[in-house]
This record gives sequence, C-alpha cells and structure tokens, in this order.
Amino acid sequence: MKKTILALIIAIGFLQSSYAQCSGCIINTACTDATPGTRLPNLCPSTLPSGTVGMPYSEDITIWLPQTFTYSGIAITILNVTVTSVSSLPAGLSLETSLGPIPVSFPVTSDMRLCAKICGTPTVPGSRTVQLNVTVEVSTPIGNQTQNQSFPLPITINAPAGGNASFSFNAASGCDSIIDTFRALLTNAPYPVNYRWDFDNDGTIDDSVQNPAPIVFNTPGEHYVRLVTEFLNYRVTQIAVNNLNDATWYWHQFCGDGTGVTIFGIPLYTQVSDADMIVQMTDGTNVYNGPEISDNDAPVWNITQPFDPTPGVLNLSFQEVDPGICGGNENGGVATITFIDAPRTYNFATIGGEGTVSGRVRIETYVESTIETIDTIIIYSSPSSPILEATKDSFCSTDSTLLYISSPTAGYSIEWYKDSALIIDANDSSLWVKEQGTYWVRISTPEGCFAWSAVKKVYRFETPPSFLNVVQIPGRQLVNSNFPGAGYTIQWFKDGVVLPGANTQIINTNGDGNYSCTVYNNDFPLCNTSSAGFAFSTVGIDNSVQQIGNLSIYPNPSNGTFTLSFDAIDSEMYNLSITDMIGNSISNTTEYATNGKINKVYQLNHLSSGLYLLNIQSNNNSIQKRIVIK
Repeated sequence: MKKTILALIIAIGFLQSSYAQCSGCIINTACTDATPGTRLPNLCPSTLPSGTVGMPYSEDITIWLPQTFTYSGIAITILNVTVTSVSSLPAGLSLETSLGPIPVSFPVTSDMRLCAKICGTPTVPGSRTVQLNVTVEVSTPIGNQTQNQSFPLPITINAPAGGNASFSFNAASGCDSIIDTFRALLTNAPYPVNYRWDFDNDGTIDDSVQNPAPIVFNTPGEHYVRLVTEFLNYRVTQIAVNNLNDATWYWHQFCGDGTGVTIFGIPLYTQVSDADMIVQMTDGTNVYNGPEISDNDAPVWNITQPFDPTPGVLNLSFQEVDPGICGGNENGGVATITFIDAPRTYNFATIGGEGTVSGRVRIETYVESTIETIDTIIIYSSPSSPILEATKDSFCSTDSTLLYISSPTAGYSIEWYKDSALIIDANDSSLWVKEQGTYWVRISTPEGCFAWSAVKKVYRFETPPSFLNVVQIPGRQLVNSNFPGAGYTIQWFKDGVVLPGANTQIINTNGDGNYSCTVYNNDFPLCNTSSAGFAFSTVGIDNSVQQIGNLSIYPNPSNGTFTLSFDAIDSEMYNLSITDMIGNSISNTTEYATNGKINKVYQLNHLSSGLYLLNIQSNNNSIQKRIVIK
C-alpha cells in the first residue's frame, strides 16, 4: 500500500515549485503504465538528465495518473493529491505546471496525464537529492487513508565546460582534481598552423599538437593555460639547376659566349664558355621572373622578393639567352611541381624544350600572424570529511539522542541522511533523532565540492510500560499485573532494598513492608521502569477466609467456562467482579445467597488466554483469587 502511494508521489511531486518560472510543457501522449496491464502511476521519462552550470536546462515531464488500480490484490482509488512542498532544488532551477503555485491540491476523478517542466540555468555544480513532499488521500476496502510521503529524486549538475575562441576544454573548474582534454580551434587550411601549449604557465612549450594528451590539474588554486597559435604561409626561397642536357641545343648554348670566331666583331662561338639562363615561375596568380645568370651551367636563384604560393601547382619555364645573330633564345622546356606542404625541397625536370633542365625548388614556411590566448582553470578544495558523533549510540524509546558534527561547518551547506534517504529540512550541524537507523551527513562548499561523514549507527530500545501495577493476590503474594513478558527482566525490592532471587512476576512476600519492582529491557537495561511502592501488611489477611467457607473455582485453569461456589457465612449479598491484571473490568455482578450458598457459572470464552483476578466483596470481607484462562 505504502509503495503504491509512493509511486503516485513520484509522479505528482514534479508538479511545481513555489518560485516557478517555467511554462509551456508538452504532454507525452505515449506515457502510460510502465508495465502494461499494471495500471500503476508512471513518470516519463523515469530519469532526469544531468545539467551543466551556466547552460540553460529544460526538460518536460509527463505523469500518467490512473484513478483506480490494484496493488497486491488490494483495490486502490486515488481521491485527492496535495503537493505540499519541493525542497533541495539545484540553485537556478524551478518546476512549474498550469495547476497553480504550491501548495496545490486537486481531486482525481478519472485517469489523467499531467505535464510539468523543470527549467532554468543551474548556478552551482554537484549532486543533490530533490525532495518532493506530498499528501495523498486514497480509498481502500478498509476505509480512506491519508499519508504524508516524501520522494527523493537525485539530480547531478556538472561543472561548466571551459573554452574561448582559440581552444576548448571539458571543465573550467572542479574539486580537488580534474582531467582536462584540450582542443585547439583555430585552423587555416590549406595553410599550416603551429600550436604552442603551455599548461603550467612557466613560459616553456609543453605540447605542439592540435589535440594534446589529457592534462591533470590537482593543485588547489588558479591554473593559467596559454596557447600561442601561429598561422603560417608558404614561401619559395630558391630555384637551383642541377643539370643542362641534350645535344640538340649544345652548340647554340655557346653562341655569343666567350671569344673565337667573329662576324663583324660579334663573337660567334667558343668552346670554353657556359650557358646564360633565365627562369619564370608562376602558381597561376603570382609570377616570378628570375634574372639572367650568365656563364653558369648550374645557376641558383635565391629569391629575396616574397613569392607566397597557394598550395597546388607551380609551373617553371627556362630559356638559354642568345643574341639574335645566333638564332635567338633556346627553349629549356617547362616543369610542373605538385606542391602540397612545406618546408620541403621539390625536384623537377623540364620537358618540351630544345634541351632539358633538371633541378630543385625549395619551399619554406614563415609565421604570418600570431594569436595568444590565456584561460583559467580553477581547482577548489573539497572539505574534510565531517566527523559525526552522538551523545549516545543507544537510547530508550522514551528518549532521543543528539547527532552532531564535531568538526568545523562554517560556510558549508549540510544535508542529513537516514538509511539512504534525505531527511527533509535537516540543515543544521546537529540533529535530534528518535528512530533507530544508520545516519550520515554531507557538507558542501558554495562551489559544489562536498564530503561525506562516516556512517553512525544508533540503536533504539523499547522502554517497559510506564505504568507498573503491583497488587496483592490472596495470601501473602504480590503480582506485577503489567509485566510485558519475553525480552524483559523484573527485580523486586522491599523497603528499597533488592530482594535476591525475586525476579518473577509473582512473589511471595517476606514480611510487612513497602514492596516495589523495576522492569528492565534485557537488550539495554538502562531502559527500565519502576513501580510505585505497595504497603503490605499481614494484619487481618486471613479473616476473610474464615468468613467464607468451602470456596471453589472449578475448573481453574479453564477455557473461560467455570463455576464459582462458596458458603455464605457473614452475609446474604456479595459483589462478584473479575478484572484483568491491569484493573480493566471484565464482569461485575451482585449475587444473593440461596440456602446459605452462592453458586455462579461464568462463561468467559471470549477472553484472551491469561491471568485474571476474581474479587469477592461482602459488607465485612474481601477475597481476591486468581483465575487462569487457557
């Protein structure tokens, strides 16, 4: 029964917080009983997702609420639900429904679906338990019942992810120790980028890749992470010829070079001079014209003017320079370089010319621009585990014990738990408890760092009945008529002094005096109750026996049917009464003697098994006898 109502609470508890700011929830029409055919109240979704500090949070919740259902064979009808309060919501979040502010009460007249929204922007990280407090009225075959219930709903708010325009990381803060994964965000494809990471702010480079290995931060305080992002460009710095080849243009390459045969004073050829080469390079946009390098079969052009090519294709063309009388410049052919990265040296060989030119092109990189970014990671210290103590670990049912935190608690928020459940509105450094159980406490810093205490087990023992009735039974015996029985021990006293061996419910008196008894809980003798004193006197104790003759109770013990008979000696009228051992009246009649005798048949079969007292009272005498019902 209780479990069923708790299921209802799961649903209804989400209805609204008293400071609601959310609106516009959408009902999930597919939400029904979790197990088809059970018709038990259900909540969709069943788990509340985690949130992140600083990030907007919004979650729609649908509650399916049947008016009637059966639990463990018992027909249950929900009559009315009242949401009394919602406590321990994470800072920045609220709950809202269209039913109005808490407290909200409504009848359940048919199967229904309700929706609610939890939303806001969390401001403090950490795990906590939202406590939903509800009063439910239900109808059962044994009548209407109303129960106050609380349902704990855990939720985790994560620390915010860090980041800026230059790099991201998964946590900007944490408690004691965090492992952060970094990623540089700035790229410049197809151009290369250098990354210079400094994770400990010491001015040295700790890593140089875009996605460095995870970094552990475990020292409380602020940690400064620096990233220098260098944007690189390409630059051609050198064109060098290794070899000039092919006999078809060998003669022409010497035309006009050196001394030898002349025509009209113009040198025609020589056998000792080298080529005069020029080069042109282009990437389709930029053009470089290399100056003539004379008399050199392995010319090298060191390029001083900026030539920053776009990755792709570089085209080179060569010519050997000759005067017109020699037939003009010779075509050294063209070469194509597929340019993909740098720094690198690319080899080439021309084709399509009167001869071939082979050589190499050197492409370097240089830093064109730089962005330096510094971000902060904060490590907070968790509090030390609180020390939980109790004024006493064991106590009686009529008592309580004080649990308290003996370690410092200033600046911390406090939550108390009993047997894994959050205790509502228990937020002080001490707590009075009256129930046995396992208790512990959690303290949290404003930043969401927390620590748990060790568990503290306290034990509750029943105190014997507060009223112990000592009465006299016929003869010289006394009885404690309210002795609880198994699990308890009794000790009798006379005039305040222990009577050795007097540890039974009924004792034989030992002379006149003031008798009393104390009953102890065997498991925890400090839980005990003492009776009032009973003044016992032997004066006149047997006179009544002499005035009533042939007293008989038969059978005794009996099943409740027995006969009382005796000779009426001193009176014709007697009051006959039967009580239980604590004085509750069972029977009370007035009987008159017939032919000098009293005969009465009792039929008390309805009584529980136990010990009862029969009292015979005349004008002059009183007798008390024990009767036993089996």
